[in-house]
Amino acid sequence: MFANSHKTGRIFHEMIIQNNREAKERAARGEDVINGSIGSFTHEGRLVTFDSVDSLFPLLDMQRVSAYAPIAGHPDFLEAMEHLCFQKYTPDKRRVSVAVTGGLGGVRQAVANYTELHGTFITADWHWLPYETIAFENHRSLTLFRLFKEGNFDLEHFSQTLTEAARRDGCVFVILNSPAHNPTGYSIPLHTWDAIVEILNGFQCPVILLLDMAYIDFCKPDEKAVFLKIDSLNPNVLTLVNYSISKTLAKYGLRTAVLTAVHDDQVVLDEFRNILMISNRGTTGAAPAVGQALAAVLVKDKPRLRNYYKEKEHWIQVLNKRAVTFRKEIRPELLMPYDSGFFMSVDSDRPMEHNEMLKKEGIYLVPMARGLRLAICSVDKEKLQRVAEVLNRLL
Repeated sequence: MFANSHKTGRIFHEMIIQNNREAKERAARGEDVINGSIGSFTHEGRLVTFDSVDSLFPLLDMQRVSAYAPIAGHPDFLEAMEHLCFQKYTPDKRRVSVAVTGGLGGVRQAVANYTELHGTFITADWHWLPYETIAFENHRSLTLFRLFKEGNFDLEHFSQTLTEAARRDGCVFVILNSPAHNPTGYSIPLHTWDAIVEILNGFQCPVILLLDMAYIDFCKPDEKAVFLKIDSLNPNVLTLVNYSISKTLAKYGLRTAVLTAVHDDQVVLDEFRNILMISNRGTTGAAPAVGQALAAVLVKDKPRLRNYYKEKEHWIQVLNKRAVTFRKEIRPELLMPYDSGFFMSVDSDRPMEHNEMLKKEGIYLVPMARGLRLAICSVDKEKLQRVAEVLNRLL
């Protein structure tokens, strides 16, 4: 009765959160359930964290982590995040970074600042569900291109969708979540990136390319070479790179991330920094100081950083083994293209109906518009055989 017209009658509902909550409630009652709904890395029912990171907490400066962080982020944090993100594939173009509250915060700030009110932004038909919430919350609309055509990136529909947006809006804003795409685990091949660059360079209007790199540290190392493609983009294309400590350092709850703008024009970068600081100040405030300190101290401690990379590689191999198990057991025609990352997806023409059928079997996945998402990050290898068996029978 008191809410504004945009929110009157709205009820919070998201299948990821709903299914995760229901699975946990049933497990707490002693029921045998498999929870493949949430994108957190677990092993034998416990959240995976890195000892090399966790052991830093007692070493952090309590004065620093208890104080407000700068609204744009601590400089050593921004430098550390660029190091972790780009590594040896740092673009030659100029760049500037601003701290944001989590990867979702980075997407929100990008959309709010680089699309018009009631405007649109573009992503794939297989996508992370909160993109839809960001669109609604910020009075934007989400336009979808078809991700796959015969198992490959659908360049034709991608180009067509962007062209229509350019004609309609006079600009283009597109989110690409690759490598290790959520929800499929697909990684755009480097030769396909060349074609994407050619398409983006074909526009005369402003183009914003948001690279959502939430899972990039769980892909093949050479897939970071995608960052070098940024150097081939024309001046009318602004690249934004969204990168978080949630998966990279297994610190989901610290809500600490960085949004990096890459462009040769310093005026463009100065504008980016200013408008991001305004948005931070007017929405979430500064990103948490403790997450910023954690990343900064880790990167400065070279022996500890080496141990962290070793730990992470171990868990990447665990994840890869889970993917191999599921791929071996699932009917090939059901599986969407997968390369790396936390998720795999199966095709379904009735995802909501199949979601309910799976719950009766004690299996919780996430229904998407075109199928079902399985979080292999949260399901041990032995249980994946059971998931595949049920999916093969039901789908």
